[in-house]
Amino acid sequence: MGAERQNRRRAACGVAQKPDDQKSSGIRPRPCASDSIACTGRRHARMAQRPFPGCSHVADSIFPRGDFRSPRRFLCNPVDGETHFNPRTQKDSRRSEESVTSFRYAVLECDQEPKEKWFPIWLKILAGLPLPIVAITDSAGKSAHALVRGSCHSKQDWDRFKHDKLRPLVALGADDGALSAVRLTRLPGCFRSDYRQELLYLNPSATGTPIIDMQ
Repeated sequence: MGAERQNRRRAACGVAQKPDDQKSSGIRPRPCASDSIACTGRRHARMAQRPFPGCSHVADSIFPRGDFRSPRRFLCNPVDGETHFNPRTQKDSRRSEESVTSFRYAVLECDQEPKEKWFPIWLKILAGLPLPIVAITDSAGKSAHALVRGSCHSKQDWDRFKHDKLRPLVALGADDGALSAVRLTRLPGCFRSDYRQELLYLNPSATGTPIIDMQ
């Protein structure tokens, strides 16, 4: 039933899906030796001291025993894996902006209600945006998360990218609270309850051409 429901939702949105061989190739930003992935589940958080691998290997690399039902999210930007003091919360953290090694990405998501109405609308909105969307993931029932490349050189650059390019999309249904450089987003291939978080679209070399205009 879960697979059938996700197939119906993809068909309704009109967003092209990459072929299976490309779909499994994953998101491959340029790796750095200092990059780590911050992954978190319902009960725990774990760090993987390695460059971002492809999506087909993320879960196996971080959770080699195949326990895909607890870890469900990852930080949208790479971190150094070290603990830093976060002056905004007055606590130590391994996934605050002090840990970020480069501000490459932002997350666009929509939590408008009712979900049955807004899910296909949101995907059509994403398909028409002139932004470098490198991936769209079905969050397994609640929304679709779009990973947008900003390639910003600093947090200040990222904030300008957010203000100029992303915040205007709040009027179209984007969640303003998700516009954070340290936003957690859904990890493809993991499960949320009985539904799999599925990679719907992938284009690591996105240039900003709207998805709907791509050949």
